[in-house]
Amino acid sequence: MFATAVVDSTDHRIEDAQVGIIDEFIDRFDREYYLYENAAKIAHRQLDEQLNEAGVRCIVSHRVKNAERLRNKCIQRNESNPYDSVDSIFADIVDLAGARVALYFPAERDRVDRAITRKFEILEPRKEFPQNSPHPLNRFFGYSAVHYRVNLRESELDEADKRCAQVRVEIQVASVLMHAWSEVEHDLAYKPMQGDLSSEEKALLDQLNGLVHAGEIALEQLQLAGLRRTHEVEKPFRTHYDLAAHIIGYIEKTQGPNAASPEVGAVDVLHGVLQKLGLATPQACSPYLARLNAGLEKRTLVDQIIDALLDEDISRVRPLTSVREAIGGISGDAPMTSVSEMYIEFIQGWNELDHMLRSRLPVGTKITSTPMTTEVAFDCGIIDREAYHSIHYLRMRRNGYVHSKRKPDTSALEADLHALNRLKKIVGTPPIE
Repeated sequence: MFATAVVDSTDHRIEDAQVGIIDEFIDRFDREYYLYENAAKIAHRQLDEQLNEAGVRCIVSHRVKNAERLRNKCIQRNESNPYDSVDSIFADIVDLAGARVALYFPAERDRVDRAITRKFEILEPRKEFPQNSPHPLNRFFGYSAVHYRVNLRESELDEADKRCAQVRVEIQVASVLMHAWSEVEHDLAYKPMQGDLSSEEKALLDQLNGLVHAGEIALEQLQLAGLRRTHEVEKPFRTHYDLAAHIIGYIEKTQGPNAASPEVGAVDVLHGVLQKLGLATPQACSPYLARLNAGLEKRTLVDQIIDALLDEDISRVRPLTSVREAIGGISGDAPMTSVSEMYIEFIQGWNELDHMLRSRLPVGTKITSTPMTTEVAFDCGIIDREAYHSIHYLRMRRNGYVHSKRKPDTSALEADLHALNRLKKIVGTPPIE
């Protein structure tokens, strides 16, 4: 009896210590709650901007763990894997801050994956659900989603928000239907207020899950129906979502399944430009889509189309600039109009330089991209190594001016324009025989 009493006393001291660790963790979490809330809000905003820009139809939300529910969760998890420190709890609870992407069309997960990979620091391989076969009593697979654990990129945060880059954020991506079902299932099955669920309740949840999976199939069919509508030649693209669907559908149809998921880019900007130019129909924009290369190009599909529009008519840089300003796509202290003439002169000059190079290439040379023009010109001795590197640098600057969301710096633009004019003289002067 004496020995048993000692063991019981020891067990109680261990339990009290663990409860103390949990309370200390909750107290620290409460003190740092604003940090987690701010990180989740920023992740929400960045996801919303990226996915809206790319024409992905979805609802983005965020949340931070409720302290009372978090404490109950820690107590439950402590029973199977006792905590020995506050840090061990922080390491164990991975979703203190979270963001959720609820997709209208489940087939767009790949596009969301690319946006998340590009925008955030990925901490570990993504986790896909379901991971196992259905429970023996269930007919359907249950929760279907993809989870990411990420950090915000410190370089993209304001000085006041730099600490948020230390916060681990979980991003959950699923269909709108699946997210709704998971909320119901989670609150009923994992947080029962009056005992465990009955067999009948579990069967009904499973039945609802089957309806959700059927609903996702219907959503995919709805997406295909919308895609067929956007391919109708004379119908204008009503929204940038329609334009994005049309571009993706075109790539899938013409370049095969291996090129079916390229990065689309800022479709909202392109849609605005096409509307201003009277080209916002499948027929009108088809010549520019025909020049797309989803497999070899590093540029987004939108950037390729915008470059083709400017290459055909440099004056189109004006509606491009006005659209970017209208949707808040150009940031900077001064209005873009204050440097617009110099900006247009540089883009015009770059086009002229590219055409000069092409005109001096051997007859019959096939060129599929601007970088290839420079490579061939160097190989043929038309330009020397110094000019070769200068052209590569100015191409990078040109792409930044056309596709960046920041207003060009006046002094930098002046220097680039001077360098460009010097190169035009070099390229335009035939070598002495």
